[in-house]
Amino acid sequence: MKKTAILITSILCLFACEDFIERDLSGSSVEVISPMPEVSITEGEVIFNWELLHGADRYRLIVVTPDFATASNTVCDVQIEPDSVAHNVSHALQLSPGAYQWSVHGLNNSSQSERKINKLTILEDSIEPDISGSSVDVISPVSGITIPEGEIIFNWELLQGADRYRLIVVTPDFASASSTVCDILIDSDATAHNATHTVRLYPGAYQWSVQGLNSNSKSEREINTLTISEDSSESGGM
Repeated sequence: MKKTAILITSILCLFACEDFIERDLSGSSVEVISPMPEVSITEGEVIFNWELLHGADRYRLIVVTPDFATASNTVCDVQIEPDSVAHNVSHALQLSPGAYQWSVHGLNNSSQSERKINKLTILEDSIEPDISGSSVDVISPVSGITIPEGEIIFNWELLQGADRYRLIVVTPDFASASSTVCDILIDSDATAHNATHTVRLYPGAYQWSVQGLNSNSKSEREINTLTISEDSSESGGM
């Protein structure tokens, strides 16, 4: 009887301990959204943005100039705890013209992910067109549509004069914005005709907007509504 009690206690302890075992991050790496590796952008505020890494409870962002080998100046070395409802993490820095290298890796109490080094060049500000009177043409999802839950692809036409775009998705609307599902800057690809970003959405009411930006101005922001349903039969046309 005593042996049985000890065995049961050991099994219960094993299951309890599993709740505290953290995921080993050593073979993983953080997926960078922006700035893209080796990109050149004009001076000003730079938003470093990356996807959440499963098992990481915080992230370490390091930015140096000119590179990690010499690191004559560490511009940023910060640990960031993500918002539990967000799909990505971001941190903004004001950077002057010059050469930079940066890295971000995920951490928990027992391990850390691999660190990939990214290059970044900041160019002196130049005169760019005023896009404040323009707006971005949305391709999909069209405003007012109802579509089933899943991976939603936000797609829009490139705006002349914009070198990046800010996509914001909130629920239920911008007036209350009880949850910001996505707030991300996306660099413009000069070889593409449009820009896209995918966000997983669950049933509920949403509003979203996308703006074009350059170092001198930003386009108007038009608010679009979107409803996500549980039943695919409720889906409207794209």
